[in-house]
Amino acid sequence: MLKRGFIMVTSKMFNLTDWARLLSLKLDNLLALGEDKREVVQYGLIVLLSNLLGLMAVLTAAWLFKVFLPTVVVVLTLFLLRPAAGGAHCSSSFRCNLLGFIVLPFFGWAATGLATLAPAVLLSYQVSAFLLVIPAIFAHAPFYTQVKPLVEARKKQLRLRALVLAVILSLLSLLLFFTGHRVWSAAIATGLFWQGLMLLPCGLKLVFFYEKFIDLLYKRR
Repeated sequence: MLKRGFIMVTSKMFNLTDWARLLSLKLDNLLALGEDKREVVQYGLIVLLSNLLGLMAVLTAAWLFKVFLPTVVVVLTLFLLRPAAGGAHCSSSFRCNLLGFIVLPFFGWAATGLATLAPAVLLSYQVSAFLLVIPAIFAHAPFYTQVKPLVEARKKQLRLRALVLAVILSLLSLLLFFTGHRVWSAAIATGLFWQGLMLLPCGLKLVFFYEKFIDLLYKRR
């Protein structure tokens, strides 16, 4: 009974919808938003709170596994590229955050391992990441699974922004490599590699199979 009560209280505390609704009502009282605008604000708050909690979980896991800084670099690389390039994403914020919790600390760990390899191997990995992300952006960015399509001018603007950012990040990765900051260099290259993958059909299939696996776990509960 105590355990059940604890679970109910805990789930209530971390119910993002309730917290977002409470905050949106406070803002409505202060700014007189009206019901329609309040619902839009509430939805935005749900997404924001969910992403913040997901980021906190990722960074906590990275800190526990002692790969905090390379994971932060991977996250920042994706944070810069993703808004312009888009890419495969899950059907809910929770599933996106869960995927990030699984893969991002692993990428931080992988970057740390890559930095210990021979310089030629790491340089080849960086070149491979560049050769993956640039054609992927050209061919598929911006990729958004939304009902309302983007106008062509906006697509070109986002694609150009993604290309410029990818080139700058690739050059920064090379600069860090040649100045001895190999872990950070590998982390940026890993972020570029993942972004490119998420724009390609194989990346879409990877997310699709991940979603199917989550559905299977839910059915077995």
